[in-house]
Amino acid sequence: MQIYKRSESPRWYGCLRLDGRYYRKCLNTENRNDAEKILFNWKSELLTSPNSLVGDSGNSFSAYAKRLIQKEKQLPPRPSGIEQWTDTQRLLKRTNGLLDFFGNRDVNKITLQDVEDFFQQLPLNNKHLTTTYLNKHKNLLKKILESAGISNIVFPKFRGKKSQPRGYFNLTEYRKLRDGTKNLIGSSYTTLNGTKYQIDEELHSFIIFMTGSMLRPTVSEIYSLKFEDIEIKELNNTTYLEFPITRKNRPMIVQTLSTSYYAYKDIIQRRPEHQPGDYLFAPQYENRRTAMRHISNMFSQVLRELKMTKGRLGESRSLYSLRHSSLIFNLSQPNVDLLDIARRADTSMTMIQEFYYPISQLDEKLGDFLRV
Repeated sequence: MQIYKRSESPRWYGCLRLDGRYYRKCLNTENRNDAEKILFNWKSELLTSPNSLVGDSGNSFSAYAKRLIQKEKQLPPRPSGIEQWTDTQRLLKRTNGLLDFFGNRDVNKITLQDVEDFFQQLPLNNKHLTTTYLNKHKNLLKKILESAGISNIVFPKFRGKKSQPRGYFNLTEYRKLRDGTKNLIGSSYTTLNGTKYQIDEELHSFIIFMTGSMLRPTVSEIYSLKFEDIEIKELNNTTYLEFPITRKNRPMIVQTLSTSYYAYKDIIQRRPEHQPGDYLFAPQYENRRTAMRHISNMFSQVLRELKMTKGRLGESRSLYSLRHSSLIFNLSQPNVDLLDIARRADTSMTMIQEFYYPISQLDEKLGDFLRV
């Protein structure tokens, strides 16, 4: 791969050599860093696009990778609503990923040493990868090689760093986050690509809704919600929301705490002309992954402004921390049914018993521990 300039133009041009053939084009940017990114993306497109002539025949790794994607496109959608081929393609296109490393190599000539070299160069900026992430690449590589009839490579076990503890907020921190977000409404920030945004009222409602529902901040859960999905219900003078949703493990009915109802009420007041088919959050983005990035960017900015990006043990915080906090708050209530919470949160009893419940009892049992 090469980027270069021509004397008659201030713009960068790119050149790729694939399968002994050269591909050139203008990258339409005067910024060198942008040009490099565009060139990498162009290479990935040439290797994976169904209309590309590159790697379509023979025993090249990229050819079998493309065939796998085409095969996965025929599969029915997963319960999450996210098609498997999109995850496969994203992993393949990673910088220093499988396509960058193996490209159009003959699959019959790939050796165990090549596999080990691939994993050696996979980390970016000397950052250690988790075992889970390494195994994703290993499993995808095995799947592609096995589709080519290559089964003689005995894959070694790769040990990465342990996954970080799950970030969460205790009750005091949650209140600081909730109220701090409201105070930051209207403040501007700039993303890494130079785009300017403002923190809006929606984020405040999103935080409250998430914490009252134990939903995951994913395309298939909170970002799939529409007004037509939601019913307002009441039990013993307590108002709550109920809606169907396809979660990670199965379709189910979700019932929220009353706090989510109040957040929903605020949303309706802000959007009195909403339609039943409108999305509840970030409706301006039809692409729900874009909606997810938009709200995640706002949330990350709030954490930075409030100096809350890390927990007390140094664990990183993200939108998932709202779900973890919600689980812990529910488990800290007296006479709680652990199995009921596990089912409502769509998680396992193992996770409840090994992670969430012990944390929820730290402050509850503090008095007993101190003998006061």
